[in-house]
Amino acid sequence: MVKVFQEVAKEDLIKNELFRILFETQIDSLYRIYMMAKGGYSPDIHSEDAKGELNKGSFFIPGGFIPSTLINHEENQERFFVKSGFRKLIFESMQKDGATLVYPRKIINHFSIPSTYWDIAKTILNLAQVRGRKRRKIKESVFQNYSKYDVTRSNVPSYIDKGDYGTRLVISACTAMTLIDPHRYLILSEKFLNLDYKRREELEKNIILSQEKIYDSKGELLIPPYIFNAGVTRHHERNITAPIIIMGYGEFGEFATFSLEKITKDLLVACEITESDDFVLSNYDEKQVGGVFRMYPPTSFGKRRRTSIKTHLISPANIGMHNEDLERITYEAMERYHLR
Repeated sequence: MVKVFQEVAKEDLIKNELFRILFETQIDSLYRIYMMAKGGYSPDIHSEDAKGELNKGSFFIPGGFIPSTLINHEENQERFFVKSGFRKLIFESMQKDGATLVYPRKIINHFSIPSTYWDIAKTILNLAQVRGRKRRKIKESVFQNYSKYDVTRSNVPSYIDKGDYGTRLVISACTAMTLIDPHRYLILSEKFLNLDYKRREELEKNIILSQEKIYDSKGELLIPPYIFNAGVTRHHERNITAPIIIMGYGEFGEFATFSLEKITKDLLVACEITESDDFVLSNYDEKQVGGVFRMYPPTSFGKRRRTSIKTHLISPANIGMHNEDLERITYEAMERYHLR
């Protein structure tokens, strides 16, 4: 079950129903922030208030990577068959704390990832670091005492302060390590999760299935097999809303972010475009706001070249939405926050 690394295009990450839902929550958060600004308040980069009513802070994980022995099958399970049912369950899960585990025909929400996953992720990181020293004699001193924060730092933008990682972000990053190295994760699960042979075989089968995209009964793509973290903290002055972070795809340290930002000349240059009209998501209060998608390349323990980050402006058409959808989402958000 050694994972074969394949290049992931932005369409593989954004053209699915879960991302469209998260896009909608970004627009909702934008207008709540506009509402707060009218009252003289704006959440700073460390505040956990850069969110709207549709998202209280959430993250989504392929369910097959979690052994069935850790799951209470009698609680928090909901089934779906078509896209509308999936949307309803996802919006409901974003009102609850904990992870949402996604399966081909059901979700489990309000799930607490065991702290054991931090130990597994740290071990995978340590072994990956040793693997990179092919020409050196391996000594005991090579093994570092990596923490869960080291794992997190390798899976998030460097501008996020360690003090702002938060439990959801740390757990997302640690679980992402299991997705990018499923073979080693399976081996380590026997030790850290005390799996017997039968449970190990079951986990292996579920991991293989969880590396596939999930569709509904009509063939609509719902979610690719990655981790989506929808936070509530801006982390950076350029972010108007809290960024969505997508992890667990590609090679070590690859991830992507999406947030709403003011469209500037520098941003257009970074995106290598000259006209922004097709990408303006909001003109509220004389501000042109666009959706910015950044793809971060593989890294080596926190070291990353800024110039190798790919920056894209995202239009509704890029994610499979119509302008009428954006108009509806905007209208509902403005109604919700009494901005009409």
